[in-house]
Parts: sequence; C-alpha cells; structure tokens
Amino acid sequence: MSANVSYSTPVIELLSSRICHDLISPIGAIVNGLEFMEDMDGADSEEALELITHSAKLASAKLKLFRIIYGAGGRDGVKPADVHKALEDWLTLENKIRQTWQADAVKLAMIPEGFCKLMAGTLLMATECLPKGGTLNLVQKDDKIEISASGENANLRDGVADALSLKLAESALDPRLTHPYIMGKLAQSYGYSLTSKPESGTVTFVLAQMG
Repeated sequence: MSANVSYSTPVIELLSSRICHDLISPIGAIVNGLEFMEDMDGADSEEALELITHSAKLASAKLKLFRIIYGAGGRDGVKPADVHKALEDWLTLENKIRQTWQADAVKLAMIPEGFCKLMAGTLLMATECLPKGGTLNLVQKDDKIEISASGENANLRDGVADALSLKLAESALDPRLTHPYIMGKLAQSYGYSLTSKPESGTVTFVLAQMG
C-alpha cells in the first residue's frame, strides 16, 4: 500500500520545532567547543576537540534516524538492520538506553513499503518512555512486532496515547506530541495498526499490518 498522507501547516511547524529542539543542543555544543578552542593554545584543546567530535557524531546520528522516519527515503529500500544501526549509533552516544534485540529479529520474505519507517518511528517513541534510561526490545510475532521499553519509571506520557490513536485534535498538539501523532497518521496510511500498552515498568507498542 502506498501512503497518501498530508499534514496541516501547524503540524509541520510543530514537527520542525521538535527536530530543531533535538538538534540545537549538539550543534550548539559544537559551536561552543570551537569558540573554546579559539581561546586556548593547542596543548589544552583536547577536551574541546572531544566535545566537538561527540556532538558532531550525535547530531549526525539523530539526522540519520530522522531521515528514515520522516524522509521519503524511509518508505522503501531500508532494512531492519539499517534501523537497528541508526538507533544504535544514537543510543551509544547518549549512553542511557540500550537495545537488547538483534538486527535479524525481524524476518520477512518481503519488507512492505513503509514498514521500516514505522518500526524506526516506534522505536524512537519507545525511547521517550524511559526518562531514567532502560532497555528496548523488539519481538516479531507472526505478522506483527512488539517493541517494549523497560526501565525505572517507564511510562507513556500524558496525551501520547490519544495522539497516537488520532483522537487528539491538531489544535491540541505540541512539539512533544507531534511525533506520536505523525506515527498514528503514517500507520493508518500504510495500512497498519499501532497501539500502546503501558504496564508497570514497561511500555509496549504493537505494530500490526491490517487486512
């Protein structure tokens, strides 16, 4: 099924705000590091160089993940292994959440259009359920996958379930809720259901193809 999804201008503006918010910190750190290096001699620049390198890698990792989720290139040609690596590159740098699933956990004879985009977006949504860090796991069960976020104080933040199920009006969205809303729209347009199941210490998302 080919997606036919459109967003209003306010939703696009909110998504832009969300992406800029996620990127401004590492990019700002790069600028600060460069300015710091200008004020010191070469012998003392190692710490600033480490900051610049880490921040540049972090910004690049986030952009790669955003490209899969929000870009047209994520519709096809992307494999589960690509999603795993893009997420791993980011999580390793953040050093708060780790993946416990392997890239070969998803076994499909043919990857449906948009599947990896939805999988990546759901994994990103799962990381936001772990304010104190934790683990992400993914299990394939027949024609569906379950993505679970487990850790201390794991929770589904207010409004996320309604945004994901498209029960929340666009006028009620904010940058924090834009991602689950877009994931709900994408799942619907590609012929998937995407639901959440919060439990004690774990939040599970179920992505299943309809029909």
